[in-house]
Amino acid sequence: MKKNIFLLSLAFLFFVPEILADKRAERGKCYISIGYVNDRVSVSEFAKASFIKAKDFELFERKDKKVYLTLGKIDENLFKRLQSQNKTYNFNCSRGKGYEVRLGLNAEFQIVGGNKINILSADQFMSVVSSIEIEKQRLLDLEFEKQVQARLAAEKEKQRLAELERQRKAEADRLAAIEKAKQDEIDRLAAIEKAKQDEIDRLAAIEKAKQDEILRKKQEAERKRKAKVAAEKLAKEYPYYVVVSCGFRGDHINILACFAGNVDTEIELSNGRDYGLYKSYQISELGKEYRDGLHINLRSTFNFKAQNSSGDLILGAKVFSRASGEVLFQKQVSKYGVIRVSN
Repeated sequence: MKKNIFLLSLAFLFFVPEILADKRAERGKCYISIGYVNDRVSVSEFAKASFIKAKDFELFERKDKKVYLTLGKIDENLFKRLQSQNKTYNFNCSRGKGYEVRLGLNAEFQIVGGNKINILSADQFMSVVSSIEIEKQRLLDLEFEKQVQARLAAEKEKQRLAELERQRKAEADRLAAIEKAKQDEIDRLAAIEKAKQDEIDRLAAIEKAKQDEILRKKQEAERKRKAKVAAEKLAKEYPYYVVVSCGFRGDHINILACFAGNVDTEIELSNGRDYGLYKSYQISELGKEYRDGLHINLRSTFNFKAQNSSGDLILGAKVFSRASGEVLFQKQVSKYGVIRVSN
């Protein structure tokens, strides 16, 4: 009795590792793995998408709850031969490390208890995967039929639309012809009206030109009258003016050049009751500078004095009568020369 208990215990210890171990394939064998999903919920969709019949699946769940989908166990050498013939698709040959719970699928691809599947020959393997090619061909045929029907429908629709377009164009041409006739009549009447308006515009332009010329002559006469009055007023208040120039060879360059140098000089002017001594930076206040020089208006009594500070340029002054335009006085001086003139 004790001997039997010992033998039973020994047998239990011998077989326990096999019972507790995962369901990996023995040496020389492997599982035909087509992939895995993260949980049981995803198994059905994945399996259906593989085009393999539900009865041909042998599933294994690992400890991490990932479920591996296999087609059963096969001899490694047989799998490699099929693989070399490009008949294994993208399947892998896995030893099944970590496979713990064997599962299967019923006809509705729902998970049930699984049975062992052994692929013993190439013909058996091909009969399992034949559904892939059949389904692929069915889908290709279905797609081809869809494309044929789509082309026929498109052609029919194209013809229908072409006929509608032809009818639309014919109607559009008819309406366009009517519209063109209307427009031609409108254009004819518009041309008559335009000719009338052009004649009105021509006569109006002649009249406007006459009125413009009358207005221009009036404005010109008024401008001359105002200019004469202004000139008379200016001549009465400032009967003389002096042109002060700074340059060489008779050409004026810049008035300040003769007053602003290493030593600044100035203009001193008594003009009627006004008196001023003007530094170089104030000279522009005396009048307006033109191409011939600085023009300064002079009253009937004046005393003008200017000194040249430039060693290279000539300072000149000309006094004019505003009434006659006659030059009453003129003088030029070089460096430090002084021009004086009075009335």
